[in-house]
Amino acid sequence: MESVAICMPVLNEIGVIEEVLGEWLQICEALPNGSYLCIEDGGSSDGTVEYLREVSNSNPLIRIIEKERPEGFGVAAKSLFKESSAKWIFFTDSDGQYIPEDFWLLWDRRQNFDIIRGAKLGRQDPMFRRLTSFFWNKLVRFLFELQISDINSAFILIENSHLKALLPKLKFLPTMVVSELLIHASLTNLEIKSVYIRHRSRSDGSSRGVPTKKLFSIALSQVRGLVNIKSTQRAEMRDRSIG
Repeated sequence: MESVAICMPVLNEIGVIEEVLGEWLQICEALPNGSYLCIEDGGSSDGTVEYLREVSNSNPLIRIIEKERPEGFGVAAKSLFKESSAKWIFFTDSDGQYIPEDFWLLWDRRQNFDIIRGAKLGRQDPMFRRLTSFFWNKLVRFLFELQISDINSAFILIENSHLKALLPKLKFLPTMVVSELLIHASLTNLEIKSVYIRHRSRSDGSSRGVPTKKLFSIALSQVRGLVNIKSTQRAEMRDRSIG
């Protein structure tokens, strides 16, 4: 069965969550039987979790994982990956900047690729975040020779069997978990297809992601993570050549 788990982490998104859920439920309702929305609330304090409880009680397509306190984007993503049982896993943000209808651009290509993911066209984020993303993509491309644009875009469809095989490898980039997923997927020769998707401005406040004032320190830790992945890759290649 071609069921899909649409996974998204949520934290303090009361201003947009009703609209976001409404849009994604329309997608979910058009998917094969057994598909559902899987949402992890990382300890919201603004009423988001109460709203999620209410709608999940009345809609069987919505499943909620509740955490008492924020654990970070990467931990939330991996928790969703582990819990989801559908044949296909789709992962995205819950801030309303991605456009749900673009999901079909990925879904229609699923028979020909192991991973289909969206690269943002006309990214609607502050300039500093766009610059940080630009240099991150350049660094990943330099270290791993990956021709993947917008590598950390959280709009990705992957078959569950591939995802579960990659999960144990996701341990070096807790913030850039999508980047690490794609790096390891490429290193294991999975077929990855990128398609352009639309991106829109937040309709409610600023990003709930990494605060701008912490971007530099977190970026340094993620660079160290990339170096660790590269070192591990070289060690594995050396071991194979000796063996």
